[in-house]
Amino acid sequence: FVAGGDPAAPGSVDRCDVWVDAFFVRRYPVTHGELLVFLNELVARGDESLALRCVPRERPVGGADYGLMLYRRNRDGTFALDGDGPATAWRLDGPAVMIDWNGAVAYARWFADRTGQPWRLPHEYEWEKAARGVDGRWFPWGDLHDPSRCHMRDSHTGSPSAAPVDGCPVDTSPYGVRGMAGNVAEWCANAWSDDGPDLLDGAVAAPPFDSPEARVGVNRGGGWYDTAEFNRCAARRPLERSLRRPDVGFRLVRSA
Repeated sequence: FVAGGDPAAPGSVDRCDVWVDAFFVRRYPVTHGELLVFLNELVARGDESLALRCVPRERPVGGADYGLMLYRRNRDGTFALDGDGPATAWRLDGPAVMIDWNGAVAYARWFADRTGQPWRLPHEYEWEKAARGVDGRWFPWGDLHDPSRCHMRDSHTGSPSAAPVDGCPVDTSPYGVRGMAGNVAEWCANAWSDDGPDLLDGAVAAPPFDSPEARVGVNRGGGWYDTAEFNRCAARRPLERSLRRPDVGFRLVRSA
């Protein structure tokens, strides 16, 4: 597919032809409802410490402070959606946000074990191909931006927030993948590089791509409060993997 080459997209790499081995990508990002299943299964099997590290939280103050937990705890130790702060605007079918990179990786590993299939975070070129197809288009639907086609800053009035993952059906890629221009940006497996990820003879190397020792990761896609340039398929930006944002979620892929 044609990667990069978009001067209007922040962080875009130079135009290049990239070979990506076949893979499956989930149509939607992970939702709060799906994340709750993960967290409550961790509690049920006695792994509460991992659940507490992965639960959505406010930005930490520093040190050992994880930050305010945004899900409610029930008396039996399970988690529920109706928490404090931004959680009051969340829905079970909304994208799971305020998750750091390690939390997203932990969910992917659990989901892989649960399904018996090798689900993981995407390589950023897998993400880009799923968003734009093979013809170098600027947006998942084509080359013309329209705020009504994705959930971003100019597409809604009133107090902005994330929409349900199926709330903007015209934000659809050539492969039928939804929400890759707007609603939430998404964690990728790679460590950040200004020049983009390394290739082997023009091809993406086999997984894993996660570079767990790296401090800064990659976000792809636009969020509900982003401007139009971040809706572009080639846009990319760095984010410290320890940070949590209300406009950053994640989706899963697996190699075919």
